[in-house]
Amino acid sequence: MLPTGARRGFGERLRELRLAATLTQAALAERAGISARGIQDLERGVSQPHRDTVVRLAEALQLSGAELTDFHGAALPSPRRRHSGQPQGAAASSGRGRDALTGFVGRQAELDLLASRLGEARAGRGGIVIVNGEPGIGKTRLAERFAGSTELSGALVLCATWHEGEASLAYGPLAEALGTYAATIQPERLRQLLGAAASPLAELVPRVRAALPEIPVAAPIGSDAARLRLYDAVTQFLLSLACDSTLVLVLDDLQWADHDSLALLRHFARFVARARILMLGTYRDVEVDRAHPLAETLAIIRHEADYARLRLSGFSFDETAAFLHEIAAGQASQHLSNEWVRRIYDEADGSPFYTRELLHHLMEEGAIARHPGRWPSDRSSMDLGIPEGVREVVGRRLARLSWTTNMVLRQAAAFSGGFAFELLRALSGLDEDRLLDCLDEALAAGLIKSNPSGGERYDFAHAIIRHTIYDDLNPSRRLRLHRRIAQLLESLGPTTADQTAAEIAAQYHASARLPGAERGIRYAIQAAEAAHTVFAPDSVVTLVRIARDLSER
Repeated sequence: MLPTGARRGFGERLRELRLAATLTQAALAERAGISARGIQDLERGVSQPHRDTVVRLAEALQLSGAELTDFHGAALPSPRRRHSGQPQGAAASSGRGRDALTGFVGRQAELDLLASRLGEARAGRGGIVIVNGEPGIGKTRLAERFAGSTELSGALVLCATWHEGEASLAYGPLAEALGTYAATIQPERLRQLLGAAASPLAELVPRVRAALPEIPVAAPIGSDAARLRLYDAVTQFLLSLACDSTLVLVLDDLQWADHDSLALLRHFARFVARARILMLGTYRDVEVDRAHPLAETLAIIRHEADYARLRLSGFSFDETAAFLHEIAAGQASQHLSNEWVRRIYDEADGSPFYTRELLHHLMEEGAIARHPGRWPSDRSSMDLGIPEGVREVVGRRLARLSWTTNMVLRQAAAFSGGFAFELLRALSGLDEDRLLDCLDEALAAGLIKSNPSGGERYDFAHAIIRHTIYDDLNPSRRLRLHRRIAQLLESLGPTTADQTAAEIAAQYHASARLPGAERGIRYAIQAAEAAHTVFAPDSVVTLVRIARDLSER
C-alpha cells in the first residue's frame, strides 16, 4: 500500500476528478472494479490507496497527460511528511494505537485474533468470531476493515447486513448476499457450484433462477423436510464456494436478524469446523438479553466450531489521540494539542462514533481554527459549542447541509433497510443531477454510504444517524412519508417482487392511522405466502399479524 501521508490529498483529488466526470461513487466503483465502500473510504481519507487501485481508478477516470501525472503524484507522500516523522503533540505518543496494515486505531489485539482465525480457516479449520459492544463502538468498522484486507489477500468475502424494522423479510440480507455474488458467476460455473442445491436455492434467491431459468421447481414435500432441504442447499453452496478459496461470511447487526435467518445460520454453523470458512458476526449487546432470539443462536453455535467472542470497549486517551489525528490529517492536526484531545476524549467517553462526529462538528464550526493549539481552561463545553449527546452532534452536522439535502435525508430515513437512487428520486421529485448533488453532499459529510452489494443503493453511515433524522420528523409528516413510499413501491406494478411486497406491507402498516391502509393487506398476504414457500414460519407470523392489524383499521 502507499504511505499513509498520501491519504488526505489523494482523497480530495479523487473526489474532485469524480465530480468533474459527473460520476457517483457507485458508478466509479463499477468502472474501476472495486467496491463503492472503497471509493468512499479513499475520499474520506480513512483508508490507504493501493498502487493497483490508483492505476485502476486512473483508467476508470480516463486520465491522461498532466492530469494523470498529478493524480499519481497525489498518491505519494509530500517531501515534508516523508521526512517529518511523527506529528507533535498528543499523537506523537500514540503511534502504537494504529495497526500498520490497515491504518486502524486501537484494535490491534482484535485484528490479531481475526488474522489468526483466518489462518486456521485457510488450513481447513473453520471458525466463528462474534464481535459485540454498544452502538457506535466500531463493530461494523472493524468487520469492514478486516473483510477488506482479507479480500485483498485472495479470500472470498460475502456480507449480509440486517436493518432495524426488516424482521418481516425472511432471509432478506442473506438472500441478497448470495444473489449478488451469484450474479457475478458465469452460468456454467454457477450450475457446477450449485449441483443438486440449484432447485431449492432458486426458490430463495431470484438471481439464481434468472441466471439459470432452466432450473426445475423443487418438488413439494413436507414443510419440515422442505425447510431442511433449503438449509442444506444454502450450506452446500457456501461449502462449494469455500472449496475454491477461503470464505469469510460477514454478518452485521445480527440483533436485527429475522428468526428464520438465525435458524439457517444455526444449521450452517454445524458445517463450519471442517471447512475453509470464517463466520464473523456483529451485534449490539445492549439490545440482546437472555430472551432475545440471537442469545439462543449464540448459545448453540458456540459449540459447533472454534468460537471466539470479542467485546469492543471505548478508546483509551492515547487511542483517541491517534484516531483524532487520523481523521483530521491535513486539515486540523496541527491544532490538536493534548488539551483538545483531552476535552474531546472526556466528552465522547472513548466512543469512536461520537469522537468522529464531535471532531467533524468542531472543524466545521471553525472552533479548532479559532483556538489553534489550545483550549481555554475557563470555558465549558457549552461555551465552546460542544453539543451534549450524540444526537445533538448529528443534528448540528445536519444543520450545516443544504435544505434540499436535509429534505432528501428525511425522506430516506423512512426506508427501513437502505434506499435506492431511483426510488428516492421519485419520492423527492428532484431531477437526477439535483439528487446526485444532494447525495454527494451527504456522502462527503460522512452521513450516508454506498451499499456494498452494488447498484445505486445507499445506507446511512450509522443507525444513530438514521434514528436522529427519523425521530425528529413531525409525526404527521412521518405517517405521510410512509404512505407515499408504500404507494410508490406499489406503482412498480402487478409483478411486484415478494421482498418488495413485504416492504409495501410494512410501509402501509407504519401509516395505518391514515385512511386506505387496508391496501397493504394483499401485499402482506403475498409476502406471507412467499415466506411460507421458503419455510420461514416466523416471518409468516409477522406478516399475518400485519395483515390482521390492517384489516382491523
